[in-house]
Amino acid sequence: MDIGCAVGRSTFEMTRQFDSVLGMDYSKTFVDACNTMKGQGTMRYSMVREGELCDEFEAQVDSELVVVYTCETFSTLFFNVFFKACFHRI
Repeated sequence: MDIGCAVGRSTFEMTRQFDSVLGMDYSKTFVDACNTMKGQGTMRYSMVREGELCDEFEAQVDSELVVVYTCETFSTLFFNVFFKACFHRI
């Protein structure tokens, strides 16, 4: 589990050691970027070097083992699965 995974750099790296990895972040924008990279295998981005000068980069990932949620979505899933299962047993 990678809490605060941002765009998933560490999350994707962890798939080299584990069968599956769950990432969570509060930022929907970061999670969307991570899921785009997961789906397309790549994402182009730019980084400001100085003033208006930017360098262009391309991030590439090779993993279908990553699942990433916003914390709000994860907490809803957690509530639905865990708490309902506990209350159902009572």
